[in-house]
Amino acid sequence: MKYRVAVAVLALFAVACGSSGGGGTPGELASGPAASITTVSLAVASTTTGLDEVTETTAVAESLTVRVVEHAFGTTEVPNSPERILILDAGTILPVLLFLGVENIVGAPLPDGPINVTRLLSNYDLDGIESIGFPDENPELMAAMRPDLIIGFDSGLQETFDVYSRIAPTVAVEHDLTDWRGSGVRIAAAVGREAEMIEELAAYDARVADLQAAIGDPAGVETTIVRALGPLIRLHTRFHFAGQVFDDVGFSWPSAVPADDTGIRYVQLSLEELGLADADHLFVFGAGANPDGSDVDGTIQAILDHPLYPTLGAAESGNVHVVDPLAWQQGGVAAANMILDDLEGVFP
Repeated sequence: MKYRVAVAVLALFAVACGSSGGGGTPGELASGPAASITTVSLAVASTTTGLDEVTETTAVAESLTVRVVEHAFGTTEVPNSPERILILDAGTILPVLLFLGVENIVGAPLPDGPINVTRLLSNYDLDGIESIGFPDENPELMAAMRPDLIIGFDSGLQETFDVYSRIAPTVAVEHDLTDWRGSGVRIAAAVGREAEMIEELAAYDARVADLQAAIGDPAGVETTIVRALGPLIRLHTRFHFAGQVFDDVGFSWPSAVPADDTGIRYVQLSLEELGLADADHLFVFGAGANPDGSDVDGTIQAILDHPLYPTLGAAESGNVHVVDPLAWQQGGVAAANMILDDLEGVFP
């Protein structure tokens, strides 16, 4: 009987695996919603009445259960319960999955340096996560980690999807920089956590509502978001990640920020145009940050030392706020909540 059960399981597994080629090619974008999930249940029928054999059969069947994930490059069969996950993006995908409580992550592109200890990752135990190379992944190192699932953004998998798919089932998450919520749901779908993500987004919306109530009239508060780049600054718009959060809260924007139908994510200005970034509250971050959040390369100090800085209304009123660069520009539900943390500190 056990032999017949094993044969049945293997036959079903072969049929399931043969139904998909493991994904399309990067040039063949899937139609329809990204990262929709179909569960392939490898149920096994047994005529035995023995409890041990039924238990054994169920355990084997569950271990062979797979899901078909539709993503940017096609479809891929992935384990229902992956045990060794490789992440190809440490700025957004890794924090999102850690925030959702996903375990069994064994590799990510973690460099030696500040990214390991900044706010996005500082609340998590990274001891079990090895570096797969930075800034470029090392395929040999990745293969040696024996992953059973690889997750990355489509923008970073254009040339490597087929290579990585030979290492393990690979999911190319569509990365829409103007829709962090949608990207978050697609990331969660790769590991079957869409429901948890939807709950976290509802919790985020509740925090936004509380913040709106605390402010009273967010539309009456003009805000700007500036990234300092030495001799240049970038004025982020409502299409950039932090700008999307600001739009959720309902802040207003100065005239230098393009209208809401342009899709422009930032406007690049010289320091001599710093006045265009003035507002009731100015939030600024640099190109990088030290572990304590301080300016790593002097770019913020270049703004503070500029002759135009004292003339800004935000500077005169003490409403220039230095914030964490990774949390404010990477994207994801964890980072969005950190932005709300910062805003709650400004508008208690």
